[in-house]
Amino acid sequence: MLRTTFVTVLAFAALGAAGCGRPPGPSPLAREEALLMRQVQGLEALVAAAEAGTLTSPDWVQIGIDEALIAELVAAGLPQERVILDRARVRLERAEISLRGSVGLVTLHGRVSPPDDPATFAELTLSGALGQFAIEGGVLRARVELIGFDVRRAAAAGVDSDALRALLVGLGEEGLAAAGELVPPLELPVRLEDVVRFEGLDDGPVRVAPASLPLRVSVARAMALSGRLWIFLDVKAGPWQSEAAR
Repeated sequence: MLRTTFVTVLAFAALGAAGCGRPPGPSPLAREEALLMRQVQGLEALVAAAEAGTLTSPDWVQIGIDEALIAELVAAGLPQERVILDRARVRLERAEISLRGSVGLVTLHGRVSPPDDPATFAELTLSGALGQFAIEGGVLRARVELIGFDVRRAAAAGVDSDALRALLVGLGEEGLAAAGELVPPLELPVRLEDVVRFEGLDDGPVRVAPASLPLRVSVARAMALSGRLWIFLDVKAGPWQSEAAR
């Protein structure tokens, strides 16, 4: 009941932010509202899973990754620069990570400029969340899914920040997704084998033929709590396969 009440309070806070004279278009307030709503959705999903008894499973493998390590992994892929949809040049230079409130929040700082004039730019802040967790080739990967952005003061005299903000708004969801592609996929420090091999025994009175046990590993749940990213892996095994038959 307490958890449900907490989520309800957050939801009302987000709705309050939406109704407190928010200026049209991107702004720090609009970006914070989008992040808060994302956290509310994450908490609601966790509460619903807890009430249904499906939040965790004794069959899942639990892995915790520290916030500082996630920050290093994101920073390792920066800076990145690209022209988005032939209309705006976006450069991402540094990132901040917060693993709290059920969602791994990522704040990216950089600049936006006309595609043919990178020296004329305004400050850009992009906000997103870690998502799309998947096992690919035995490696645990994730992506940064962008939620919102804000264009702040210009970095040179004569630069119109509002014009650059309007430019990004005109790019819409497609432009936001394209900007998100600037952040390389994260390869989390978890290596998973997809098969367990048994070499067999052929020395002595007991002889066992070589065999292997296939493993199917998938991400069952991911959540950010108390400065750690918690990954729950669903691992299914079998059946044993004779190496001779492979």
